[in-house]
Amino acid sequence: MKSTPKTFQRKLILYNLLIVICIASAVSFF
Repeated sequence: MKSTPKTFQRKLILYNLLIVICIASAVSFF
């Protein structure tokens, strides 16, 4: 079974977006 790199990249992009949103919210709180 081969994992498609496209879906993997999409997941990585989604995780990066979540991290950026978390950092932005943390910065806005401080």
